[in-house]
Amino acid sequence: MDGITAVTAIVTGAIAATCDWRTGRVPNLLTLPVITLGILYTFYHQGMEAGIMRCILLFLVSLLGMAALMGMGDLKLIMAFLAVGGMEFMIYTVAIASVLLLLIEFAIHKRDTLTDMRAGIWSLMTMDFDQTLGTGRKVKFAPYLLLGAIGGVVICVLF
Repeated sequence: MDGITAVTAIVTGAIAATCDWRTGRVPNLLTLPVITLGILYTFYHQGMEAGIMRCILLFLVSLLGMAALMGMGDLKLIMAFLAVGGMEFMIYTVAIASVLLLLIEFAIHKRDTLTDMRAGIWSLMTMDFDQTLGTGRKVKFAPYLLLGAIGGVVICVLF
């Protein structure tokens, strides 16, 4: 991971986290240009094969939006991280963010988090994504993704 990629990911994550924290939304005006520039940067620096592979991966990740497992703004932020940093960076970012989300939400809202986790597991097992099974809470995921991105940058730079 080079410096431009790392700075782009952290700045994008910080702006998205601020917007999500204040308004509950991650703006398209932020994520869509980053996705586009990430793809162009990949084509330019890594070649045609890497660029095409990144586009295919972006398409596959976008299909997750159909399952409505998370907000589309969060999903587009994850896609921006994929476009800028690649699959390995995106996996580290989402894994770290998810663990932090579970730990922090469990510490703050134990009963609601357990209810939502049971509903999520049931939904995945039955492939019936019924929004009424959980508590209906909206968790702001972009701040966790920012922390995950910082961790992902550290891991990708060190290893």
